[in-house]
Amino acid sequence: AIDRRHDRLVALKVRRPAPDEAREPLRTAGRTLLELRSHPALPVVRDDFFLDDRHVLVMDWVDGTHVERIVRERGDPGLAVATVLGELPAVADAVDHLHQHRPRLIHGDIRPETVIITPDGPARLVFGVAALGSRVTEGPNAYRAPELGDGVEPSPASDVFGLAATIVYALTGRPP
Repeated sequence: AIDRRHDRLVALKVRRPAPDEAREPLRTAGRTLLELRSHPALPVVRDDFFLDDRHVLVMDWVDGTHVERIVRERGDPGLAVATVLGELPAVADAVDHLHQHRPRLIHGDIRPETVIITPDGPARLVFGVAALGSRVTEGPNAYRAPELGDGVEPSPASDVFGLAATIVYALTGRPP
């Protein structure tokens, strides 16, 4: 989308909470992201709000291509080790940055589609619609820590699992 007030591109992550899901945790997560200290491998979150029954998170647009698409289009079957080692440490640093924040932030949605390789800087980790440790269970399970399927609260370990699974995919061209 275009933020016409500030004349910049932004990404809108829209999530429709389940009918029985409380809105307050989404508001709290939005406030926390708005207060997050900046990091070069994370987009700046600019706003969050509810529009009817949908929660909208507004963040800076990250220009680039997600890892899933790069592997699909250029993998043989995966990417070169040097490419992965050159790009993904910035994402690991961003995950550590989230975990060092107080209150601690759990991304909760690290997968090849949320890791963006940019043309002019480090890889970036964007926030998907299931971000911030929510218990959204749909979507690919190969990147979610197994214990999350049993209803366990997301933790730093579940983010590390998602990052490790994404690295395995980047190197091999197949989900773990």
